[in-house]
Amino acid sequence: MITPQSLPYIRRTLAVPLLLGSLLAACGGGGGGGGIPAVVSESEAPGATGGNDTTATADTVALGTPISGDISTAADIDYFKVNLTAGSVIELELCATRNKQSDWDAANNVPRLTLWDTDANANAKLQEQDFSGHTSDAWSWGKEDLDIPRFLVPATGTYFVSVTQDDTTLAGGPYVLRVHTVNVPNLQQEAEASGTDGANDTPATAETINPGTMHGYHVSGGFDYYKFTVSGPTTIGFEMTAYRNGPNRGDPNYYDTYIYLYDTDGTTELVHNDDTYFYDSAIQYRLTTAGTYYLKVREFSGANSEYFLTYTRSTAGIPSESEPNDDTAHADSISYGGRIGGTIDVGEVDFYRFQGTKGDMVRLQRFDNGNTQGAADVVAVTMLATDGTTPLLTGGDGNFQTFTTILQESGTFYIKVEPGVGLTDYALELTRFKSAAYESASNDSIATAEPLGTRRAGAIETVGDVDVYSFHMSANRLSSIVCYASDSTTDGGDFEYSGHGSDCEPLIEILDGNGTVVSSSTTTPVNSIFTESVTDPLPTCAICGFSAVSGTFYLRISDASGGGGPSFYYVLEKR
Repeated sequence: MITPQSLPYIRRTLAVPLLLGSLLAACGGGGGGGGIPAVVSESEAPGATGGNDTTATADTVALGTPISGDISTAADIDYFKVNLTAGSVIELELCATRNKQSDWDAANNVPRLTLWDTDANANAKLQEQDFSGHTSDAWSWGKEDLDIPRFLVPATGTYFVSVTQDDTTLAGGPYVLRVHTVNVPNLQQEAEASGTDGANDTPATAETINPGTMHGYHVSGGFDYYKFTVSGPTTIGFEMTAYRNGPNRGDPNYYDTYIYLYDTDGTTELVHNDDTYFYDSAIQYRLTTAGTYYLKVREFSGANSEYFLTYTRSTAGIPSESEPNDDTAHADSISYGGRIGGTIDVGEVDFYRFQGTKGDMVRLQRFDNGNTQGAADVVAVTMLATDGTTPLLTGGDGNFQTFTTILQESGTFYIKVEPGVGLTDYALELTRFKSAAYESASNDSIATAEPLGTRRAGAIETVGDVDVYSFHMSANRLSSIVCYASDSTTDGGDFEYSGHGSDCEPLIEILDGNGTVVSSSTTTPVNSIFTESVTDPLPTCAICGFSAVSGTFYLRISDASGGGGPSFYYVLEKR
């Protein structure tokens, strides 16, 4: 049974480098290239130093073009310069531990990524991911790829990016860097001048925020208030992006955010959140009464830092249950993308049903007094298999109260709702996150490999079982494969949606046409150098790469611990 709880599942991602001759890995892209330009190489030869080790000798890279580099030699640093336009929002995506986990793990090292200002501004430090805390209080999570998801370009000009080792006395490894723009709909700018405080620090001076993203600045120890109006029942969402970006403009601290949602009086707290995405805060909440509400942005630990605050809302109505629906025979119907609400009291039970297909990745969100205005109590929710009695294995159930699973059969599934200690209203929302064609029973070798296509679901059904899929890579064009599996893992930054009820901890191996393993990645590296990414933390596994020549390769998946069984299931996706 799924019961209300506040402790999130933690997740670690696994990624696999593709290495075969001139086959290199990169951290972004899609099948056949996805419109991303071909990868270019830095001017230095692999393992060499001295070619692009300063801003004066930086390699030029076009915005959006991936560039491969190598910092295998201790203390090597690579600089790149890129032309950026004022007002654009960029992402710095760094695939290093994901590029060759074995090298980085053997060195017990991770990369350090830094964005520098233009020559006109003396190349001041703008943003940095600093794992060990050389110039900051350090990254508080695992040893992984610390890329930078968001930065608002302040002025048009030529900026610089550097990549070096976290511990420059140790070796590193190869990497691929891509600086590209990201679409941020309805970008708004906080009226309070950047670097200042005192303009929107109280409910009375709260600044209006509209659906979209607010770019603001947090002064250490200060508050920023925002207000928004709803005209009726509305589900709202707020998400901070600050900690994930790293210390800002040379500040010695990572900005660990904290946000509060207040009622229409500006002082009565409805809900608060500290950590959701790494140490970035997020709230999902259902308001039932029209009015103007308030959000306060503050800190768990202080820093002077820019931030992004994304606001979403949905006014979709919630149909009501039809009584009696107290057993599977009388269960109310709910479809993917649908919502339904009910009222329940002690001694009652409500049932709902939905049609699902084997390989569907399903999310079920529960709304009760943990995330709904006016709800009197919590409810317990159980997702049931097609027999109407067997609970499905699920992950998630953190602050968003969302349960995730991967369906292992097709048919009619059930949702059972049980009361807490008293009468309360509640609601449910059902979503199909992904759908995937299921594997056959005999794809355990290259000879019987199935095409990966867009998505494939499967299970490591017995101890020692392996599944093999074929996929094509076009020459010099990025291709990306991700894997969703696992229930919980040791490190992760997406509490709410990671974990899918699976017991599988994937071991991924890439094979050439002769069946030779050319690359692999494990969930148990010797020095705990994991292949998680700040910019894409949800998949359990992520494979991104390109080949110098077009060809067919093979992906073999098994359980890293050597286990197997019906609950060791997964979904693979080729992007």
